[in-house]
Amino acid sequence: MAAQDQVQPSAFVCEGGLIKSRSTFIMQPGQALELQNFEPDIEGGYKRINGFRKYVNHIVPQTSSSSEKVLMTATFANKIVAARGEKIFSSASSELSTKIISTTAMTGSGEIIVDSTTGFTDPGGSGTATLQINSEIFTYTGVTATTFSGVTRAASSTTAATHAVDDAVSESWTAKDTGRTSAGKYNFERYNFDGTDKLIVVDGTNAPTVFNTSIVASNVTSPNAATGDVTQLGADIASGTGMTGSGTVTVKSTTNFNSSGSVLINSEIFDYTGKTATTFTGVTRAQDGSVADDHTIGTVVADLFPPTVTGAKHVVAFKEHMFYSGMSSTPQELVFSVPFEETEFSVAIGAGSIRVDDTIVGLKVFRSDLFIFCKNRIFKLSGSSQADFSMTPITRNIGCVNGDTIQEFAGDLIFLGPDGLRTIAGTARIGDVELGTISSNVQSIFEENLTDSELFESVVIPNKTQYRLFFAKDGQAVSSSKGVTCVMKGQNFEFSELRGIKPSCTDNICKEC
Repeated sequence: MAAQDQVQPSAFVCEGGLIKSRSTFIMQPGQALELQNFEPDIEGGYKRINGFRKYVNHIVPQTSSSSEKVLMTATFANKIVAARGEKIFSSASSELSTKIISTTAMTGSGEIIVDSTTGFTDPGGSGTATLQINSEIFTYTGVTATTFSGVTRAASSTTAATHAVDDAVSESWTAKDTGRTSAGKYNFERYNFDGTDKLIVVDGTNAPTVFNTSIVASNVTSPNAATGDVTQLGADIASGTGMTGSGTVTVKSTTNFNSSGSVLINSEIFDYTGKTATTFTGVTRAQDGSVADDHTIGTVVADLFPPTVTGAKHVVAFKEHMFYSGMSSTPQELVFSVPFEETEFSVAIGAGSIRVDDTIVGLKVFRSDLFIFCKNRIFKLSGSSQADFSMTPITRNIGCVNGDTIQEFAGDLIFLGPDGLRTIAGTARIGDVELGTISSNVQSIFEENLTDSELFESVVIPNKTQYRLFFAKDGQAVSSSKGVTCVMKGQNFEFSELRGIKPSCTDNICKEC
């Protein structure tokens, strides 16, 4: 036994995160063999994750079954917008600023002070409105910026209780859109094309729906369900060439165009009654008030009738156009609206569609480009309009497992590839070499769960420089669900493991960012 006076203390910093890919003999001091429901702290060390608390005190109402999942939660216009079953609901939420004790009497003249009353119903002085804190229901008759007035507590047979600072204060849910059928997981986009903030949602089955700041819904419908496309002119057309029902227009390909219809070349509209592999036949030119003009080989030839966007799974705003993808009948197609109009799809004024050679699983705008993530490939769309949109492959060798894993994180795009977590910067081809995953330290977690997982969800916590990924099987118990936390520290990524957290949807509210 060593003499005590020869034993020297040694200090080390807890850093490096969870390591599951190296022998313990070569691990550095401070790296973790197990790190479950803890997180690497950007300020150093590891700390327990904060856990959970209610943001809205009421369960999102079911429409037909108590087993219905919450399919969307989004913050918009100072409200929470949530989807469940066949309906979309909204609720306002805030936090208590001053403690309320159970013995404080409120019988029509009480006050509740909160961080903000924005988004809550204003009864206008003559009526009453309702809010809830924990399990107690209150009524009120007036509001200021931070105060509910004319408060009566313990309403609706609830019991007066003590409520702490930062407890959630919320309205009940109000149905805002009903009659949706067979909705799947929602995706959404917050945008502003005309000076008014809007929220657009898609669910993979129904027409996209737009909400204004009053949470009033309107559906986005295409003018028809024709299959549209874009090709290029294969031969020059002179302005003096007559086409009155028997003309021919030569193009690169007529694949995906209707057997009869109309096309746009520059600003001239041509009607056709038939087609071959490379020609439109039975052509009449200068239709619908357009004027015959000269058109050169290589000019874009566009279908006037774009495909439907009903059933879109993905939606993003890019360069003042709304982009849709994930329609079940055309999973390789990207449809975009005319500029500044998410509901207008006339090719003649700037709408169109683009096809890639793989199934699209997600869309994400990053810096000045739109990234199109597919099952086996990733593309980048550049340009600003129908006239100059161009598609460039990022990689044809790596795809994205699930679009719900794509997030902007630490100045890059992060996503789940077939071999673990990747970034766009690391996946882009450098010379002829693709860099590997950033999650090699915890690769065994992905190897154990990627193949069997069916449900994926992710969220970024900006003030912690943290990305969280959750994966689970459908029907799996919450206690068995898993995930990882990824923290950017300097130029390195550190990881920990998550257990017992199984969100069906996420959104981020970062008051400190």
